[in-house]
Amino acid sequence: MGDKLKALRVAQFPRKSEFAKKTKIQHGAIDDVENGDIFLRIDRLKTWVETCGSTLPRFFAELEPEPQGPTVEVTIKKAHKKDHERLEDLLNEGGNAAFLARESVTTFHSDHVVRKRRRDK
Repeated sequence: MGDKLKALRVAQFPRKSEFAKKTKIQHGAIDDVENGDIFLRIDRLKTWVETCGSTLPRFFAELEPEPQGPTVEVTIKKAHKKDHERLEDLLNEGGNAAFLARESVTTFHSDHVVRKRRRDK
């Protein structure tokens, strides 16, 4: 992730000193993040990304590799349609809530759905 954060910063702030002044992140910390030695708290990551003209959802979406293999068609039951629409709205809205919701869904999926499929085989 450090190399992606560095590319994002350099595109907007070629001089590290300007970026440090704007974000109040120390020069050494910038180096450590860009070298992958440390990770930022979510609020500092948000500051970094937004100062560079992006958003957290866009930044994380660009980190994800392109899907490999076939796609799966998902049918949503009528009883779950409203909940699905609310979740979709939240995820499209962005911000911390969307990030946390995505992480929860990913964790649930990997812990329950994938494990269940493995047991079924």
